[in-house]
Amino acid sequence: MVLLLLVGCMGHLKSSEGSDEVRGALWFAGREAVLNGTEAPGDATDTPYEMMVLVANSQLPCAPDDVEDDPATGLDEAAAAETFWQAQVSSAFAREGAIVVLLGLYTWSDGLTGDYAITADALQDHLALLASAPRVGFGAWMRVNEAAVDQSDGLFYTYTDTDVDYEAAAGVGSAASVDVLGAPDDELADGERLKGNFNLEPSGMSGGFRAERCDNLTLYTAVLAQVVALQYLLN
Repeated sequence: MVLLLLVGCMGHLKSSEGSDEVRGALWFAGREAVLNGTEAPGDATDTPYEMMVLVANSQLPCAPDDVEDDPATGLDEAAAAETFWQAQVSSAFAREGAIVVLLGLYTWSDGLTGDYAITADALQDHLALLASAPRVGFGAWMRVNEAAVDQSDGLFYTYTDTDVDYEAAAGVGSAASVDVLGAPDDELADGERLKGNFNLEPSGMSGGFRAERCDNLTLYTAVLAQVVALQYLLN
């Protein structure tokens, strides 16, 4: 699978429902125990390297804008930026028409660049699967068909999704390929950008992306909780 991404383009998504532009893409990387907050002294190397990749047709900033309060107005600009950021993240997962692709990629090698076999059991069983494969992962996507809109403070909108399609990749041929841009293979996640493409079966959801490195573990934890909730509540 070869995808050509134009300079400045974040990528595209394609499925049986049509095509859409990627407007937000983030990736998180590190030892699994560190990312999950379960690291104990001396055991970090007992967990593989993990990449969590989010690809969305919505804006998906890593963190709130870095702003300062304006004494002249007395407004809490930082709090407003935080509220706006939270609304953006919520919208990416809940507004009507929202599409999010989630890739969880695992390897024992600190060279993250390469091809990953996407399997139905990788979310729970990646440690066992890595015993016989260099790179494995899980893939899933969600699409919000209908959502109720609420208005908060007259400025920001929040959404409650009421009809969602969700599919965890389980078909033969599901795969992802990624390239850490600007990073030698022996340096973990040294580049700021991740270029990749994916194909998730049986639905045929596919696409290509350029993702921004994100070190916001609060957002990572929230996304991981969303993945688990979707897997167990919608299937």
